[in-house]
Amino acid sequence: HDDELTSKINAEYLVDSIFRIKNDNKGDSANLRRANNPSTQHYAWPIMVRLGFSLKNEKDNAIIPLVASSIANEKATLNGTVPFAKIFGVLAKESPSLENRFSRMINATNAIELCGLLGANIKLVQSKSEGAGIDYISLTKDLINFDFKRDAIRAKWSEQFFRSIHPYEAKKD
Repeated sequence: HDDELTSKINAEYLVDSIFRIKNDNKGDSANLRRANNPSTQHYAWPIMVRLGFSLKNEKDNAIIPLVASSIANEKATLNGTVPFAKIFGVLAKESPSLENRFSRMINATNAIELCGLLGANIKLVQSKSEGAGIDYISLTKDLINFDFKRDAIRAKWSEQFFRSIHPYEAKKD
């Protein structure tokens, strides 16, 4: 059963491969765009297998379709450089209700639950922020490690999110 929980994903390989597919293969890109929720993630399976990923790993079956679908729906043709939580925080400045969504994400009990919450929020970021430039490599690494380093990832995301809403200001005497 350990094999079903231990991720076999190399984040750089996955993200680079999906951007290459998105830019070069319209049919595969269309299938990846459809794989954005658990009931349609099977559209990503042929591509996952061709890239060398196993379909037996439940966690990878949540992470890969989420990341692949998000990249396929992205306007950008290259991986971005901005952490997802930071971009989400910028949007929360204008829409305070996003703090509740963020709270639900960081309080997910495991990576699979987090993937289920992230999909709609990544779509929101893509629709609201022009050229958001999400760093999918760092997002993928965080998803891979979430079950083992949950507290550290929650703290990192919280810092990125809340610094975007309330940038640090030095006290004036």
